Amino acid sequence: GGQFRICYNPGRLIDRYSWHLLPGTISAHRSPVTFTAMVGTTAVTTIPRSTTTFKIHVERTPFASYTDVENWRVRLVKDQYGCGARTEKTIGFQDAGGTAQTDAGQGIPGVADGVDKVKWDSITCFDAANTPAACDVGSYLVCFSEDSGATFQSVPSATENHLMVTRLDGETTQAAGLYTYWSFSARAGQTGTLEAPGHSLSTGSTGKITLLPPASNSRTCGAVVAGTATAETAFVTAAVASTTATSIAYSFPLDLTKLAQGQYKVCYCEERSTLSAAAGVSYTYFPEKTDDSTDNTWAKLTTFPTTLSTQAGTTVTD
Repeated sequence: GGQFRICYNPGRLIDRYSWHLLPGTISAHRSPVTFTAMVGTTAVTTIPRSTTTFKIHVERTPFASYTDVENWRVRLVKDQYGCGARTEKTIGFQDAGGTAQTDAGQGIPGVADGVDKVKWDSITCFDAANTPAACDVGSYLVCFSEDSGATFQSVPSATENHLMVTRLDGETTQAAGLYTYWSFSARAGQTGTLEAPGHSLSTGSTGKITLLPPASNSRTCGAVVAGTATAETAFVTAAVASTTATSIAYSFPLDLTKLAQGQYKVCYCEERSTLSAAAGVSYTYFPEKTDDSTDNTWAKLTTFPTTLSTQAGTTVTD
């Protein structure tokens, strides 16, 4: 918390003399709820992605609220997805008995330690038995709910707003995922395979792509496309070919027999729930928000600003 002053720049950001101090101050209060990340008994703000087990403790300032700690939940998500997303697949929670806990839309319950504190003492980030074997590098939100997972908001630690997972020595700083801004080509009316390159990809991915038709190219990958129940046939959706997935590329078998010539947006998303009709007459493809227990969209959105052009006389290339 504290008092802050505001500086304004009319647009010449490169010019340091264009910044002007505005009158007045803004008061910012400390969050009444904070988290502490721990490796062993040491409080940390960053953890290497090779960390086998770490802890998250969430604590409330006394009398800041009166919710029962038995209703507290947390989830850990990449900061770009926000607290509407479920806990990352590469992060595992276990209860006090060692049983794996799954974020099914309401977050993960912990173990109460008094009336203002809850502990999650067995969180795994590295497990050689899993693929990928370590957490993704990046900045994570600790998302907190005090109403049994109905609503979530991010909470800070005493010094940071995020929990950082850092790379290992010798690893690239590049984030894992598919490369973006690629252009592909294919022959309309044919079948083929789209090869999408990437970095440190999970070979166990259940992700899918969908192609937004030319009429929707003004939309983002989070567009809600209206239509009847048969409108889904106007789109091409393809899952990762698991038998050919590698750490550097995914293959998506495409059936383009019903597609006309044109340019299509390619959207990609990791699957966490089923892709289905929304509101009965609309389809939501790869929404800009992520799913919770009440909607039927997909979670962990990755907007994939890539295009595929269909034309005569070509085959699918990368």
